[in-house]
Amino acid sequence: MFYQAECFTRPLYSMTDQSAAWVSRWQMELVVVFKELLQRYAFEMGWDGGERRMARSTINPMEGGLPVNVRVRRR
Repeated sequence: MFYQAECFTRPLYSMTDQSAAWVSRWQMELVVVFKELLQRYAFEMGWDGGERRMARSTINPMEGGLPVNVRVRRR
């Protein structure tokens, strides 16, 4: 049986040129959002650095989540 090589190099969910342009726009917007968040808020580790336990799950999240302290930066 003969298969075209392109069938294996491009995934089924590959994007068209138009949707790739939207992804590029979305990535630029995400950079702006993170820039604004990091300028307006200070993020700090919310625990003493001790050992954290993982929950039993497919992706192994931390039990109780990731503790983070967030405070507003003064201008």
